[in-house]
Amino acid sequence: VDKGEQGESPVMLRIEGGNIIRNGHGSITLRAVAECGNEDVSDKYPTAAYSWRRDSGNEEYDAAWNIRHESHGRFLKVTAQDVFRRATFECILSI
Repeated sequence: VDKGEQGESPVMLRIEGGNIIRNGHGSITLRAVAECGNEDVSDKYPTAAYSWRRDSGNEEYDAAWNIRHESHGRFLKVTAQDVFRRATFECILSI
């Protein structure tokens, strides 16, 4: 972990949860976890600070999906309807 300009550890964001929806069925719940050093600091940020992004290769649908999931919160339920063949998800923390 690199140190910030003031010598403090930066906030790192990781995603926990499942990673596979098979044959167009099922759902998973993703959870964003913000950490500073080894400490979970997720609750220090308001729900609106967490936004989700999807990349499925369909720019038009992804753009609409991304707008609907701005300031969505730490948890994201992903259903088979959110994934057509393949999709990746990321979470952005606005500090």
